[in-house]
Amino acid sequence: MTNLWDEVLCELSNRITPEEIEHYFKPVVFQSESDSELRLLVQDGQLIDWLHENYNRDFEVILEALGKEPGFNIVFAAADDIPEEPSPDTSGRKSSVKLFRNYTFENFVVGKNNQFAHAAAQSVAENPSSSYNPLYIYGPSGMGKTHLLHAIGAKLLHSHPKINICLTTCEEFTNQFIYSIRHQKGQDFRAHFRNVDALLIDDIQFLSGKSGTQEEFFHTFNALHAQHCLIVLTSDCEPSQLKELEERIISRFQWGLIADISPPSLETRIAILKKKAEAEGIHIPDDVLLFIGTKVKTNIRELEGALNKIIVFSSINRRPIDMELAKKCLRHVVPDEQVHISCERIQNLVADRFRITRKELCSKSRSKRISQPRQIAMYLTRQLTGMSLPEIGVAFGNKHHSTVLHSIQKIEQTMIVDSETQDLINSFHMTLK
Repeated sequence: MTNLWDEVLCELSNRITPEEIEHYFKPVVFQSESDSELRLLVQDGQLIDWLHENYNRDFEVILEALGKEPGFNIVFAAADDIPEEPSPDTSGRKSSVKLFRNYTFENFVVGKNNQFAHAAAQSVAENPSSSYNPLYIYGPSGMGKTHLLHAIGAKLLHSHPKINICLTTCEEFTNQFIYSIRHQKGQDFRAHFRNVDALLIDDIQFLSGKSGTQEEFFHTFNALHAQHCLIVLTSDCEPSQLKELEERIISRFQWGLIADISPPSLETRIAILKKKAEAEGIHIPDDVLLFIGTKVKTNIRELEGALNKIIVFSSINRRPIDMELAKKCLRHVVPDEQVHISCERIQNLVADRFRITRKELCSKSRSKRISQPRQIAMYLTRQLTGMSLPEIGVAFGNKHHSTVLHSIQKIEQTMIVDSETQDLINSFHMTLK
């Protein structure tokens, strides 16, 4: 029995080359479909952005031809990031922890920028009853905080198979709390988060501004800490810089150990690239590694993404990897080093042009007065900063990545038929560069 992906792939084969089908789409696996989206699995998560950037318009045309309404999405998920099946304990009950397979200490590249955080993470993983409680790891997006969090979980499970770990995100903690209120399941919520040996929460900064969730988290933290249960938190900033967060919670974050992760040095960036290339079984010349490491300086995800684009480009075109190929492949990926274009700068420029505030731009308003500038700002951010869809969503008021993708596609479609929109985008490009 065929599914929607089979139909899309059949139509796609009439629009692109057999080589593209073989290299890009043969490994793509159907996962599920609904009235609003088609979910697919990709073996290499780094290919997801490439597929969106190069084939979105083909998908749109095909989906329209197949009778799908505007806004229907094709969502790619990285097969590498599909959580492992929980491990059963001796009683047959399954542990609730879900770990990313590749996020282990063995796969983490240590440099001066993350040495302390890595050592602290290993310490609590090897001795969860240590005095480092809580362990609070902070740093910019894409630096490896989530990697360390999952590495701690993997190490704990390996050393203590019966340990009960809860690894979650602040967003999920909040969502489950809201659900418990709506369905009068507060007792179940507290039992889920407080009857554990270790609580690992990613992106705790999103607790800011949520008074009800903060109250519940405060009591959960106190209960676990009193029982000497391990607590590990990650954030994009140190505790004292968290906004709209109760002082009593901030003070508890400071009870244990605070470790920061900063952008990697050139040597560490090259080491990361070498490890990634070795994992792919591909030799990359040293001058190419130096070129990538010199151009991409702050975000490890972006660094690995640049390398992956070169590997894929080499495979598709059947060319050896050298400097000429690297420069050609990354000419639109690597920004001009003389100009720093930030998401904040784009937001301010677009807001000023449309005579709205940046706060309105990042709000939940769906009025055309706000939504159109927001879509344009998201499109420009994607084009000019190299930020991922989830990162853009966070920067625009915690929007879902599918909302970001829809906004980008909307502007791309409008630019095709509307010269005024095209001129407006071009003017923004000229101003920003």
